[in-house]
Amino acid sequence: MRPDAAKDTCAQFLPDGKASASFSSNGITGIYGMGLSPRELEATVLAAGDMSAKEIAKAMQIAPGTVSKRLDDARFKLGAKTVLGLVVEAVRRGIIRV
Repeated sequence: MRPDAAKDTCAQFLPDGKASASFSSNGITGIYGMGLSPRELEATVLAAGDMSAKEIAKAMQIAPGTVSKRLDDARFKLGAKTVLGLVVEAVRRGIIRV
């Protein structure tokens, strides 16, 4: 695959014209580089898709406790008290698109 084709395949263009890599699951897309670490973003996108911590752990190939840590860290960064609050705030900030 040509590098420019790979870039188009792996990136979405933001309003400022810059390309940003993304992670998608079940029609929900998270944009890397917008305040969450890559693993925090992936856990948040999967949680937005109504997956349990156990299901997220299996999908990410990590322990359920690690999922909880990633979601806790993401909640702290976005000032959310719950996972639902995390998802709402991530959507509001444009970090994830549903």
